[in-house]
Amino acid sequence: MEVRRSSKLPPKAVDAGWSSPDLHAKQPPVTIRTPATYNPQFNNFKTSAEPLRLSIELSSLHLIHPEPYQRQPRRRSAYGVSMIPPPMIQILRRSTLPALHLLTRSVMPQSPRSLPRLRRRSVLRGEWERETRKDAFRTARHSHALDRTQRHKDQNQAHLEDAKRRAALYQKQVEEVQAVLATLGLQRKKEEDVLKAQWQERDRKLRERVDAAIKLDEEKLNAKLELERQQKEKEEQLRKELEARKREAEERKRQEEEERRLQLEKEEEARRKQEEAERLRVEREAAEVQARKALGVTTAFEDWCTARDYLKTLKNGSMRIVKSDKELKAIWSAGRRAITPKIGQLTNDPEAINRICQQIVEIIRPPKRHPVSVYLALLSSLAKAILLQAETEVTAEKRAAFPLAAVAAYMMPTLEHFAKVFWAKLCQRAGGWPIPIAIPDKDFDGKPFEQGHRMKAMGFRPDEPAADYMTRVAGVMRVYFQLLGSPTDTPLSGAFQLPRAWTYFVRMLAEPQLLESAVAPQIMYTALDVFGAEARSIWGHQLIGGESPEGIAARVRLQLEIERIMNTNF
Repeated sequence: MEVRRSSKLPPKAVDAGWSSPDLHAKQPPVTIRTPATYNPQFNNFKTSAEPLRLSIELSSLHLIHPEPYQRQPRRRSAYGVSMIPPPMIQILRRSTLPALHLLTRSVMPQSPRSLPRLRRRSVLRGEWERETRKDAFRTARHSHALDRTQRHKDQNQAHLEDAKRRAALYQKQVEEVQAVLATLGLQRKKEEDVLKAQWQERDRKLRERVDAAIKLDEEKLNAKLELERQQKEKEEQLRKELEARKREAEERKRQEEEERRLQLEKEEEARRKQEEAERLRVEREAAEVQARKALGVTTAFEDWCTARDYLKTLKNGSMRIVKSDKELKAIWSAGRRAITPKIGQLTNDPEAINRICQQIVEIIRPPKRHPVSVYLALLSSLAKAILLQAETEVTAEKRAAFPLAAVAAYMMPTLEHFAKVFWAKLCQRAGGWPIPIAIPDKDFDGKPFEQGHRMKAMGFRPDEPAADYMTRVAGVMRVYFQLLGSPTDTPLSGAFQLPRAWTYFVRMLAEPQLLESAVAPQIMYTALDVFGAEARSIWGHQLIGGESPEGIAARVRLQLEIERIMNTNF
């Protein structure tokens, strides 16, 4: 807070003719700062928000002695400088402006005696004002130092009292803890005595039970010895009867051994013939394996491993590279956004299918070729778009499978590696049904599947009902079966050729685990609905069992057995 007195002369002074430039000159303010206060409750110092500033312009207070030539005697301070009169020091220590104002009023002259002496008094008054201002500053600093010393003493005293209080509280807590520990010791001693008594009682009862068990075993042993003695007597009586029977049995045994020897010879001959047949079968299977390798024919497990391996390579290779690079990701995202609407625009019009296929080829393979990773990522997006369209549209309308299969058949010979990418994505979306194969417990690399990964490898989505799964897989497989029968100018890879239909049914019927699923009959129906008539025209009697009476009878028996099973109440 800052208090200022007006620099103007009082009216009486003006009327009396007091006028001087020194009287109207603005004097520097005198600042007296209040000391900080100590708060024992919070153990800290609290400083006032703003120092008390007493701006005293001595020119306005008229501190002029009535007799400038009769100056008051100077006093010496502890600092070696002059001091103002004692009444002025007391008033400044109390830092009260009204008291200071009254003091100045008491020593202020009412009016000058004569105008000639005014200038001399003005000069003396200016000098006296400067000295008084300096003394006021020194006195204020000294008072502040005394207050700060007292505050530090109060603070140390408060700290000492707080330390004593804490020591007393700590001693009281120690005594309480010792009392609790003594109580717990007595309680533990009582518990030990109780447990010791219980253990002694338990040991006594255990010894009694052991003695009773030993006595019971002795009685049992005596009874057993008595029974053995009686048994020996009976055996002695029977021994003589057995000796007579033994002679008859030896004769009969000799005859049986002769018959057994002849039987063993026959069994050895049969075993030798069976081993020879097994050896021939192994050799035939090895030859078939070599022939399959030579012709490029693979097993169901090899097809599944190939699809899983390529899918993992695609994800960890090209897709990871594209997604980690912002520039490549932008190119891939633009191509993917352009491909997806094209697949949604497909109809059964051949011209529209060819036009859309050419547009997709221009997107994936522009004049300025994409990097290999972006190219493979776009192939993956195309395959995924076809399969997603099959899952949504084909399940509602069977004819929607034809344009999707036509696009896939067009892209396989046109775009390099698309057949592998499409096969891997197909096995990812439909599990092992495109092969078909029952998904094993381990992955293609021999490592066990992690939690939930086997269900994902089987084509299941999280929390997907069985009916939705079966419908979705059937829609995807309809596109695959349609692709097997699609005519193309260039032969497709082995997994997309029509002979694969025969292999598909052979593998399905040879895998009992697949036939136990409700998806198997739905997929077999879908396959026969797509290319059943064409397969019969190709394989003829081999597919339906021939027109001989035996084949017709076998089909009738199979049909009747299926009807009987379906009509049985579960």
